[in-house]
Amino acid sequence: MQNKVYQIITDRIIAQLETGVVPWHKTWSDVGAAHNLISHKPYRGFNAMLLGMAPFKSAHWLTHKQCTALGGHITKGQKGWPVIFWKFSYKLPNGSYTDGTTLTPSQRKLYEKFCVLRYYTVFNSEQCEGIAQHVPAPMQRTVNHIEACETILKNYINCPTIVHGGNQPYYSPKSDYVRIPDQSTFISPEAYYATLFHELTHSTGHAKRLNREGITSHTANFGSCEYSKEELIAELGNCFLINHAGLLTDSLFTNSASYIQSWIKVLQNNPQMIIQASSKAQQAVDYILNIEAATLEVAA
Repeated sequence: MQNKVYQIITDRIIAQLETGVVPWHKTWSDVGAAHNLISHKPYRGFNAMLLGMAPFKSAHWLTHKQCTALGGHITKGQKGWPVIFWKFSYKLPNGSYTDGTTLTPSQRKLYEKFCVLRYYTVFNSEQCEGIAQHVPAPMQRTVNHIEACETILKNYINCPTIVHGGNQPYYSPKSDYVRIPDQSTFISPEAYYATLFHELTHSTGHAKRLNREGITSHTANFGSCEYSKEELIAELGNCFLINHAGLLTDSLFTNSASYIQSWIKVLQNNPQMIIQASSKAQQAVDYILNIEAATLEVAA
């Protein structure tokens, strides 16, 4: 079942790539982040990315059951979108299992933990009928995007040194610093921050931060699985951060045919990568934003 979920999700991403669209380059909605209409809980990580690439203007999502509870129904012929979640269980000393809700934090560390990937289906409010009265009107957001980017940098505690100059951006794990060309050399301030956020996402993998294999491993060389996964983590982290700052635009990214084909090949060879990388990217973003990781999403 778990491998089936990985394949279902990866097939969705590959299908988008085959149409010439890089799904993680569109993780936003014009009216805000995707969230559940009933619980108001925003979707995070991979779920935010997957729902963000859906062709709807509404940011409100709900399950078939929730739609029915509101007195509505799903429009005939509409297909839902998968939302993934991890189902956890702990093995107790007597051999039985529990979901962990009654365990203390210390007990959770002590008992053997199992996690299984599952998914459920949600529908956009635009795919539903009879619930219009329950859907809030879109809110107009006014954000100083550059100021928001600077705030992100200020919130990054234990941030590596950022050195300006040269013509090639990169993160040096050994010396723990980011080098980036001068902002004046970029085509726009948005392009500068997008590049910087990519390298800063890499920096969260340092041993003194999140200790991520793609940064700390001596085998994470160009072309290796670890290298590809780390690059995807940095791409996703970059997109999540500039989405947080409110400046994701279609013109910020260029989708080349070779770039798209390279990711199709990588994901076909490793169906688990996109989900694993998005989880690591969300952890990196939480670290940079200096916020505690939100509770994992569970089925509504």
